[in-house]
Parts: sequence; structure tokens; C-alpha cells
Amino acid sequence: MRIGLLGPAYPFRGGIAHYTTLLYRALAVRHEVRFVSFSRQYPRWLFPGRTDRDESSAPLRAEGAEPVLDPLNMRSWWRAGDRLAAFEPNLTILPWWTPFWTVPYAAVLARLRRAGCGRALFLCHNVSGHEGDLAHRWAVCSCGKDRPLSFIRSRRPPPWRPWCPGPPCAGRHTPAMPS
Repeated sequence: MRIGLLGPAYPFRGGIAHYTTLLYRALAVRHEVRFVSFSRQYPRWLFPGRTDRDESSAPLRAEGAEPVLDPLNMRSWWRAGDRLAAFEPNLTILPWWTPFWTVPYAAVLARLRRAGCGRALFLCHNVSGHEGDLAHRWAVCSCGKDRPLSFIRSRRPPPWRPWCPGPPCAGRHTPAMPS
């Protein structure tokens, strides 16, 4: 199976980057995977910590990850979508944890859909985010038409179902992945 993966990786720190890198490694054992990553994760003023960079002595690297997507550069959204579409994935996996990425993700998904590669799976880490209910409602419904599948890393039902019904959604607790 050809799988596109879009999400954070080294040099960015944090659980989502770590988990996405481990997912990439696990999928690459049995599938062809193209990992398109971020060239910038957040604007400096938006990030709550000192840095969003992994400064550890032994960072978890994703060999082959292509740092393309910048949330502040619309051309990078199209490049990321075109880069994934050229690979012709059977499925594209996108981690979901904040509405901040809604517009870039929607642009990437539109490019994939236009190329006939529109099957996507959102791997939802934070189904109820820190930004509040209205931001999440707008974000989920904005990407909803492009969300044929969602997988929730929780046993709780997806909170968007009452106001944004649609494609299949499964909720499961996923175990920690070994590094």
C-alpha cells in the first residue's frame, strides 16, 4: 500500500512529532510511505515555550521526511499537496491536534482530491482542544467533507458528531509506541 503521511517530525519537539515519526517507521516496514513534514510548526509568538525545536542529545529522527509545509506560506501548502499527490497514495494520514492547521490541511487535501488521491485518515490526538469549542467546530466542519475516515486515540465518542455528522469514525485507545 502507498501511504502519504503529513505531520511534524524532527527538528520539532513534542509528543505529536514523536508519535508521527514512530508511526512513519512502523508503516515503512510493510508499506511505501512518503512523509511530508513541516518546515515551520508555529510562528514564534504563538508557541508557548522557549522553542519548538528538539534540543535533546539523542533526537528521534525521521530519515526521509521532507520538510515542506509552513503554516504561514500558502505556496508551501500547494507544494505539500502536490508532493503527496505525485506519490499517488492509496491513503494519506494526517495527525489532528489543533484547529491551527485547518486551512493548510484543507489546502493539501484539496490538491490530493483534485489529483484523485482524496482518501484521508485523520489521526486525532486532541479531539477537544485547548482553543475552545467554536474553533474546533469550525475546523472539523471545514475539513469534514475531506474526512472520509477518522481514528480517535480515545474511547470517548467524537465530540463533533452532533453538529457535523458524516464519514466513519472509530475511537480506540492506542498503546504507546516503543522508540
